[in-house]
Amino acid sequence: MPGGNTLTEFTKRRNWPAKVVEELKDFLQILDANGRIRFVSPSILSVTGYTSEEIADKFLKDFIHDDDVGVFVAELNESIASGNPLRMFYRFKKKDDTYAIFEA
Repeated sequence: MPGGNTLTEFTKRRNWPAKVVEELKDFLQILDANGRIRFVSPSILSVTGYTSEEIADKFLKDFIHDDDVGVFVAELNESIASGNPLRMFYRFKKKDDTYAIFEA
């Protein structure tokens, strides 16, 4: 699965077993500082219709509703600059061209 090393780093920093992340029902994403998707949990298929392989290494903003992209990019940049967690809601375009609301 793409992002295996990223997942290992993520789980080690939080002291979570990788199995917990793999079995999450929610859609977990790990992004790099540029907003590129480095890892997504296997539940992505049931939540969005995309496989992990289809979405890995793409920019998250490319899946976000046009009306939400500006706020998302600003909040991501603020989170990176301040070190504070990213907290927001956004509309994510699913494979069937409908949108789901996610919380980051």
